[in-house]
Amino acid sequence: MIANTKTLTNLNNYYKFYNGDPLSFNGMYLSCVDTGSSLCGDDDIWTNSVMPLSREKLAQLVLQAEQAVETELGAPVGLKWIREEILLPKITRFNQSVFNMTFRTNKKFVKRFGQQKLEKILSDVSILFADKDETDNFAETGTITVTLPEGTDICDVKLFFPGTNYEIVGFEIIDYNTTTRIITIQIDIWNLVKPELYLSRSFLRNSPALDACDDSNFTSLVDIWVDTVDTCKPMIEFVYSDKTNCTPTCVDTKSPGCAIMLDSCNGMFKVSPQIYDEEGCVVSGNNICDVPYKMIIYYQAGCHSDVCINGCNNDCFCKELEDIVFKIATARYPAPLCDCKCVQSTMMSMAQETSLFVKNEGRALRYPSWMMNEAMFGTRVGEVEAAIQLLAVKEKFCNFSD
Repeated sequence: MIANTKTLTNLNNYYKFYNGDPLSFNGMYLSCVDTGSSLCGDDDIWTNSVMPLSREKLAQLVLQAEQAVETELGAPVGLKWIREEILLPKITRFNQSVFNMTFRTNKKFVKRFGQQKLEKILSDVSILFADKDETDNFAETGTITVTLPEGTDICDVKLFFPGTNYEIVGFEIIDYNTTTRIITIQIDIWNLVKPELYLSRSFLRNSPALDACDDSNFTSLVDIWVDTVDTCKPMIEFVYSDKTNCTPTCVDTKSPGCAIMLDSCNGMFKVSPQIYDEEGCVVSGNNICDVPYKMIIYYQAGCHSDVCINGCNNDCFCKELEDIVFKIATARYPAPLCDCKCVQSTMMSMAQETSLFVKNEGRALRYPSWMMNEAMFGTRVGEVEAAIQLLAVKEKFCNFSD
């Protein structure tokens, strides 16, 4: 579902967290299939912004939880492009000192240095829909097969609704041929609802909730983009004061440089000078204007997997971070006042205050004092359990293997 609040966490995975129905969570119901076997049923339709089941409210809480986890972990819960300024010490021999110094980024788990280049590479690519389970004649899966342009890194592939800036998340790369560059992508149909329908509907129960059995509610085409580094722009900009003896090749009292990665986990790097060519792109060279007083660095950091065919699997801590974020957000979500029993069962248990006696199948749920001392997010059940889980993640952070 389209939300105004953008999150690094895939919001569409939340239905799995509360053991719910993906269609109901995406403001949909089924007219062509008996929904009696669904976990929550189609009376539990989530809305865009109307409480009690508001995806916009959930997105806001997820974003807040992501920021809290990022503060504790030292890295974003997902990949994020970052611009950062580093003040440089006062030096007199720039060539012989700064280039021998080691610097550290503010965020850990750096994937690469550089500035973002988000570029469309293919338009109006067709989706083939199929009934994956072959039991209900409901085509719940879409498959995209296309040849990528030469030089495309599959880790950088993104999907967008045609002609819009609305990103499609939650897809999986199930096959890639390095020789032919043919990629096969699979995505659940509830991630493909046309964005204009979300913007114009209120999603109040079955009417006017969207009918998932109506093919016209889903896009049959996607645009393929790549989210990569702009090699024309500098990774680093050395910044000089107004009083400088820069040569005319310097642009706006700045000169370009590149970053040499030393330790991606801790963001350790060294710098090297570059120059601008006649077209304004960075190239190798050494043209130091003066002693800069700061550097501007550009990089992408956050939890990611280098095994892009499988993405972050269930054993990778990226999935654990998603679970942690959902626990915090759920603990802070206003308890729903609807009849959605399976939604309530998760939300109400996560929102219980641990200072009270929490009944769980006849037993009092308590936490050891050391756990409560580490409860950096709060003292509700979801916040405490998220803190405990994050402590375990921090121990293996940057030391995992896919």
